[in-house]
Amino acid sequence: MGPSGSGKTTLMNILSGRQNPSGGGLKVDGTVTLDGRITAPSKFRDSVAYVMQEDALVSTSTPREVLEFAATLKLDKSRHEVKTIVNDMLEYLRLSTCQNTMVGNQLTRGISGGERKRTSIGMELITQPSMLFLDEPLTGLDSYAAVTTSRVLKGLAEHGVTVLMTVHQPSSEVFELFDRVMLINEGEIVYHGPRTSLEDYFVSHADLRCPPHYNLGDFALYKLQTQPPEVISRLVDAYKAGMVDADAKCVTGDGMKNGVVKATMNTPYRAGLHKQFHMLAAREFRAVVRDPDVFIVRYIVVMCTNLLSASIFHDSGRPGSELFWLTNMRLFQPYFSAVVIMCLTQLFGPAQTAIIRYPEQRMVFLREYTSGMYSAIPYVISKSMIELPLALFECFLQI
Repeated sequence: MGPSGSGKTTLMNILSGRQNPSGGGLKVDGTVTLDGRITAPSKFRDSVAYVMQEDALVSTSTPREVLEFAATLKLDKSRHEVKTIVNDMLEYLRLSTCQNTMVGNQLTRGISGGERKRTSIGMELITQPSMLFLDEPLTGLDSYAAVTTSRVLKGLAEHGVTVLMTVHQPSSEVFELFDRVMLINEGEIVYHGPRTSLEDYFVSHADLRCPPHYNLGDFALYKLQTQPPEVISRLVDAYKAGMVDADAKCVTGDGMKNGVVKATMNTPYRAGLHKQFHMLAAREFRAVVRDPDVFIVRYIVVMCTNLLSASIFHDSGRPGSELFWLTNMRLFQPYFSAVVIMCLTQLFGPAQTAIIRYPEQRMVFLREYTSGMYSAIPYVISKSMIELPLALFECFLQI
């Protein structure tokens, strides 16, 4: 937890191996340990699932199809085993009632925001990761959806999955579900420890007491942004001193031992190019069938443009020899213009699809590509194979 720009997402990206600690003008000091050993985050990236803040899902797919798509490409399982895993995941994430409803988008009604978020989480849980990282998963959700999503995450933690999430202004009920809290302010750790000890920490080191019946999470974030710098510095120094004291106790054997995450180093599975192409092509075909409005608009634009061109150049043909056209260039210009317009018209149809669909699919591709579901070549080929018949039909309309 922490104010905007405090470094929460940067820290989580580095821990999950998604960001190079020394790249992009960023330099980070420190070490990351896994099972008590210093390890580069990239070494255990396959054991970490990462859920982005934006729910990058295909709008024309259902939650069941989204999970089956991820399971088929990420797991070396038979079709029957995939269906069994997906059924269990839908039940666990409380998505059974909406499993056959399209995800939807801003223009098409679909599942709710909480159901979208749980579907995104389900895509990453398919591989049964040891650690789950979530970047502000409760942003944009109503109170009920936020609590429901948080309870699902709490259940994962109780079953042995290490869940790390960034959060803004959690409700009291959501805050009570947290086991440990880390407060960050301007790149400095203000507090890191059990949630139940947060209030005592603020009282003992900064004389800041949370009022009765007040949300402790809101109180902590509010004080981080309103207290003088010297007060925040005292809290930061107290945390650093506590870390030194904790290290000394570990060396001397005095004090409680920190729990160690027993992370299973999963061997990543990647489907073959044929399976990748098959799954991507099937999804593209479903998108065409379920959302034909884009293509109807595309063909209407082409037909209207062709009719306009035909009305402009109607009955303007005139037979003549090659010498006739070479000596009468002014008569040749209308015919040349007609050819140019026909060529430009061929670009309008694909442009309609690209303008409407590609911005939405960009985030989907980036999420699925970075998670290792498929490579770029099957993705491009599948889209081209679906686009080719549509473009040929467009040529037929123009003729």
